[in-house]
Amino acid sequence: MANILESKDITQNILISYRNNPCTTPLWKDVTMKERTLHILFIQLIGGLMLSAQSLTVPNLLSLEQSLEKFHTIELQAQLKALERTKSAGWKDLLPSVGVAYTPSGAPRPAANWSPLQILDRKEKEHKRKLDRESLILSYQMLLTERLYKLRQIYYDYEIDRKSLINDQAGAEIDQEIFAITERKYQENLIKPSEYLSAKKALHMTNSTLQQQEEELYKKRNALMYEARWEN
Repeated sequence: MANILESKDITQNILISYRNNPCTTPLWKDVTMKERTLHILFIQLIGGLMLSAQSLTVPNLLSLEQSLEKFHTIELQAQLKALERTKSAGWKDLLPSVGVAYTPSGAPRPAANWSPLQILDRKEKEHKRKLDRESLILSYQMLLTERLYKLRQIYYDYEIDRKSLINDQAGAEIDQEIFAITERKYQENLIKPSEYLSAKKALHMTNSTLQQQEEELYKKRNALMYEARWEN
């Protein structure tokens, strides 16, 4: 990490000339092989960070919605199967109840009792199961609507933040070039050290802010993918 930070100053010294011709400019010739290596590593690192916002793209909204709907359907089917398991066989509801009866002499004997009310009770149970099933399906339809609404809200908020980060990174690239010019002026004694340090501090704060934005965007991306139940 220290080597990379060291290469930052080297990079700023040769940035302007490097853009014109990186292999022939005097500043590039003057640096050592170690400095060239550190410079290249730093450019690769910064390049990766600047492109990271673009790499944070997510599947389109339609694909995310389809993923959520697939998960929702599987979840509903599991709940319906669990409801069906509570259903007893129809013929069992019509079996007579077995108990003990007594003869006129008082001796016990087995007895079976059946009532027409068992048919009504069976129909009532079937009607209740039907209502429970319809209620479960309706509640899941409402849940899907709520989930899709939340998914779309998170998606649009994420895209706004992602595009904002890309714009901020483009501005940071310009700030980096401006700072390279400022440092060149400082080395040539054209500006005061305080001006140089002020510009360096501002650049550091800009980079820190961008890093925080990127970390927050990663968190929001993870939340979005979870909300969509994305498995790809």
